[in-house]
Amino acid sequence: MKIKILLSLFTSIFLANSSFAVESLGTVKEFMVTNSDAVRISLIYKGGNAETDCNSGSDWKFEFYNTGSEEYKKQWVSMFIAAKISGQDIRIGYTPNSSGVCSVNYVYLPE
Repeated sequence: MKIKILLSLFTSIFLANSSFAVESLGTVKEFMVTNSDAVRISLIYKGGNAETDCNSGSDWKFEFYNTGSEEYKKQWVSMFIAAKISGQDIRIGYTPNSSGVCSVNYVYLPE
């Protein structure tokens, strides 16, 4: 019974976070990790509206902080590095922010 409740809770949290996400597709143009563990990404766009959804005033449209014990963020860094080196397209799910950098919600490497 407890497992069903926990599973239901995690599913609800995931769906709530991803339901507000918008996607952009492109190749990694630039990728930076700062000394405050901020990870910033710039794409060469092939789809999506990040250029208008994320009004950061620069090419750096996406950001997340690689802090704490959140293992998935370390995997995101690896995915961005792999996409940059290979030139493969990457899809970024994000929350639009008309007054700054958009927060990354998920990362996807399409076929």
